[in-house]
Amino acid sequence: MENADAVLDPYDIPEAVRNDLCATIRLKLTPQPIKIRADIEATCFGYEGIDAIKNAFRAAEAMTDENKEMSINIHLIAPPLYVIQTTSLREEAGIALLNQACETMSEILTKAEGCLKIKTAPRSVNKEDDKQLSKLMADLEKRNAEVAGDDQD
Repeated sequence: MENADAVLDPYDIPEAVRNDLCATIRLKLTPQPIKIRADIEATCFGYEGIDAIKNAFRAAEAMTDENKEMSINIHLIAPPLYVIQTTSLREEAGIALLNQACETMSEILTKAEGCLKIKTAPRSVNKEDDKQLSKLMADLEKRNAEVAGDDQD
């Protein structure tokens, strides 16, 4: 903060307070990363099956921007529903990266007689969306848990 000294010069502020004030201002002005998410449905009923889906996901996860600031993560909700997400300082660049990843996955799955459907297009999400996703995953995990009548006997 080169201009901080010029702005604060007219005021009689002790050096320690000035340093703390500048540090706080720098912290508040730091851009916050944005979570970007898309919901997809991936299926493959061809010979390769799950291996084609794994290859498509690996290809998407290998895609990063040139500065390696954004990485793609894919999470299973409940087969065949998956969530693909990234974090970025620039929303447009993150959405473009997820769109490109979806196209790549779609091409790989199409070659293997599979299909990729985009349930929800890439978009920026907030804390409320994250809570809903966590709640959905917990609910599906609860439904999948074994109960007393699930024994082999």
